Amino acid sequence: LDEALRLSDRGLMLAEAAYGKDHPLLAAVLYGRGEILASARRPAEAIAALERAIATVPPEDRSPRVAKLRFLLARVRWDARDDRPGARALVERAAADLENYRTCAREQEQLRAWLAAHPR
Repeated sequence: LDEALRLSDRGLMLAEAAYGKDHPLLAAVLYGRGEILASARRPAEAIAALERAIATVPPEDRSPRVAKLRFLLARVRWDARDDRPGARALVERAAADLENYRTCAREQEQLRAWLAAHPR
């Protein structure tokens, strides 16, 4: 994981140099960084990376890519016992965002299953 994190840091640095610190294209790099940090059991850093990723995305973006980002942030928050109501709200938003995507039935089911397994 150390090497993956090092490569993620380098990718983020290059993306920021190319696009600026707030460009929506950074969301993909920050998502990957969040995944790595979550796998390394570093939830506070993972949450920071994922929240930053969401902040770079326009609020009207309801794409499956953003739903996936919200779902990962929700899972990390839940597991870290960080704002569990907020975590559920993120998954509910992700599920609502995917309603218009017929090709995302599997992802929609995954979100519904998570919500059922993680009551209020």
